[in-house]
Amino acid sequence: MDNLEAFIPKLDVLLLAAGMSTRMGDINKLCIPVDGEPMVRRSAKLYLSLGIKRLVVVVGFESERIADALSGLPIHFVFNADYERGQHTSIKAGLTAINPDSHSIVVALADQPFLTRNDVRQLILSHLEKCGSLEAYLVPVITVPTVFGQRGNPVLMTRNCIALAGKDDLRPACRRLIEEHPDWVNTLECHSVGFCRDIDTPNDMALLN
Repeated sequence: MDNLEAFIPKLDVLLLAAGMSTRMGDINKLCIPVDGEPMVRRSAKLYLSLGIKRLVVVVGFESERIADALSGLPIHFVFNADYERGQHTSIKAGLTAINPDSHSIVVALADQPFLTRNDVRQLILSHLEKCGSLEAYLVPVITVPTVFGQRGNPVLMTRNCIALAGKDDLRPACRRLIEEHPDWVNTLECHSVGFCRDIDTPNDMALLN
């Protein structure tokens, strides 16, 4: 068993799927088909394929529809009643459901259809290398992907960063935490557009074809 295989069971994923897709008009972007299945399901399966033991999906807007799209997957759902107030409320809600023994958490977006399993694997490896060992969660580390200088998602945080990420005054939560604690940041510089390309408008849907 290598270090990555030992680390994965100690890593939780918080998948944010509560947004209202306001720039998509009447379309819920998370239900748009990608490779024959709803985008949110593809995102969830991507993380599960890595061997993640606990995947927490935060739902809000059209929660039943999102839950239906994820039917049959080993997921822990959290409903964010304050989803209209923004992403930071989903992070706060989701953090209540993570495993208390987790080393680190991935804060992930459900609308990144170009992200690949290898992208996420490389991000986790970078995080693990920075942490140095499975016991290093006492040292704050936030691993962030960048593509040609543009910061992307998902973001990994060691356990001792989590409480700060869930505070109400961090708007948006992860970005503000990164900006206020640059000494905690571990940057993975890469060339995969999957980290920075999401689907926000009807025009973006053309990228899926």
